[in-house]
Amino acid sequence: MNRKTLKRRKTFLMIWIMLLLGAVYLLNNYFNGKTEVNYKKYLIIGKENVFVIYDDKISLKIPNDTYIGNDKKIDDYVSNKKYSELFQVMKSIFPEGLEGYVVPKGNIDAATKNSVNIPLIKNGDRNYILTSELNKAFVKLYYGENAKEVKHENVMIDVLNATGQAGYSKKTGEKIKKALSYNYNPATYEEESDYSYVINNSLNKTEIEALIMSTDLKYIKIKEKSKLPTPAQAVIVLGKEPKGLFEVDIYRNKEQDKQNKELLEKNGYQDVKSLITNKDIEKPYIEYSTEDYYVAYKISKYLGIDSLVETKDLNAKINVYVR
Repeated sequence: MNRKTLKRRKTFLMIWIMLLLGAVYLLNNYFNGKTEVNYKKYLIIGKENVFVIYDDKISLKIPNDTYIGNDKKIDDYVSNKKYSELFQVMKSIFPEGLEGYVVPKGNIDAATKNSVNIPLIKNGDRNYILTSELNKAFVKLYYGENAKEVKHENVMIDVLNATGQAGYSKKTGEKIKKALSYNYNPATYEEESDYSYVINNSLNKTEIEALIMSTDLKYIKIKEKSKLPTPAQAVIVLGKEPKGLFEVDIYRNKEQDKQNKELLEKNGYQDVKSLITNKDIEKPYIEYSTEDYYVAYKISKYLGIDSLVETKDLNAKINVYVR
């Protein structure tokens, strides 16, 4: 073998070693999450806390012992390095989309213009994200500077009182205005109603969901657009929502689920039952009928369940299946 051939082989060998080292580096970064921030809206996954960052405006700190599902806390995902699963769950909780996640090897500065601890609610010895307060904090901090851009001040909501309780429409309207900066028009509905209703004239999915979460309503049925003309982007009809009107059944294998039952009851839900089922539950989900979507949606946010299944077999009832 001549010297020229030997030199050529050494050069090729060095190139292959460099390529191999580069591949190992890229794979290591891939399986351990990104180490550099290339997102504007993202999740930082740390050993003790996770942070949700939005455009250098908000940093929301969440302790890893916070439950984000029925039986799973953040640390259950982190300790098993199930970062992608954690990202998908967290993404479903927040009103504004997330682009990706970061698993830093060292420290990453999570400080932004507004750095706050996420609102939590305690149920027994468990902490859960208080979704209603999260929405209020998010709207106030994230959209505060851009109110003209998102034009929240131009949104009008008709708040119609069908409870027979004086002043309830104004009270609810003020909550909506405080949480979302929407204007409202309080009025009395044509007749009293046990159920509450929502009529969406022109709000997008995120906006109507935020509107639902900003109210104290529990049993909100979807109503077709009113024949009466209104400039409002949405109409909320406030119903009495008495006991015995609507049933929420929580099913679990082998033993009753008391914690989720208590969590819903603390948030004002009545007629909640914990039951045992022989049905195989691979992952938590909620069953609902078409007109009760927003009842299911609101319950899903309280319980941290992101799977909603529409069914025609239910009437004035929600089925919750947990593991």
